[in-house]
Amino acid sequence: MNNSIGIKKKRRLSFFSVVVPVYNKEPHIYRSINSVLKQSFGDFELIIVCDPSTDNSNEEIAKFDDPRIRVLYREQPGPGGYAARNLGITNAKSDWIAFLDADDEWYPDHLNNVYQSVISNDKCSIISCGWKIYEHDAYRLDNYSRRNAESHTISFSDYLSSEINFGRPIWTSVACIKKAVLVEAGMFPEGKITMGGDVDTWLRCIEAAQSMYWSKHIGAIYFTDSINMVTKTSIIDPDLHHQTLMAMLNKDYSDEIIRKLKIRYNNLLTVAWNRNMHMLVDENFVLRGKLFFKVQPVKSGFYTIFSSLPLNISKPIHSITYSLLKLKRKLV
Repeated sequence: MNNSIGIKKKRRLSFFSVVVPVYNKEPHIYRSINSVLKQSFGDFELIIVCDPSTDNSNEEIAKFDDPRIRVLYREQPGPGGYAARNLGITNAKSDWIAFLDADDEWYPDHLNNVYQSVISNDKCSIISCGWKIYEHDAYRLDNYSRRNAESHTISFSDYLSSEINFGRPIWTSVACIKKAVLVEAGMFPEGKITMGGDVDTWLRCIEAAQSMYWSKHIGAIYFTDSINMVTKTSIIDPDLHHQTLMAMLNKDYSDEIIRKLKIRYNNLLTVAWNRNMHMLVDENFVLRGKLFFKVQPVKSGFYTIFSSLPLNISKPIHSITYSLLKLKRKLV
């Protein structure tokens, strides 16, 4: 007797699940989706997660007719796209999940290069690569790519060192992570933060995996001139980063790892303070008692005093510090 009679053959799962969250990205969404569908490596499913846009984003998505596309809809917009990405992760059928923001673009061979990295590093569960930044009508490489020319494995300790030196080796639109690691790390912090949640997610994922692999190829373009960008409209709330930090400090890590975690947190706080001031917020968060003095005494002292000044004094002079900070992050 043929046991296969009456049994529907299962479709083989795709190698990658690509998750793209969409909210009011009408001018950019075609470019983003098209860059996925034009990949030289075609073994993927594309999960587009639509928050309730008020523009014609959904109409743009409907123009595509490709069997690899699945469209999911949410009833309420979620800041930063974190809830949308989590829905995509939950519904992903593949072991590996790649991310692309709706206003960014992949180079045609990106997924193929990631696939080659996966099969040549069977113990790795996080893959990243370089990217280009389009700003002021010109392209520039991300800081990590400017310093590194060869593919390599990055330990958790080395990852912290890279963040400390403003050269993070991972970014949302080039991140490819095993679903199991994302779930173990708690996925994206939906409902907890409006900006900076991806940075917190990468830290938790790399801590869970204890390493990642960086491919030397340039995988995507980050467009800084896009509409409806969270980085242009939201301030940074440091509470989530503090919760993540304290959870890690309670673990049995070496003194060196603890020192790096504290410096990383100091940097996040001071970057957040400068950026929030740059956004001309009407309320300030004082850094007194929040910075780790022992690991960075001079910097901590400066920002403790500076952040304690009245806003009518600190606002006019903070722009100098903010400009110098942005210059440092570009040059190092």
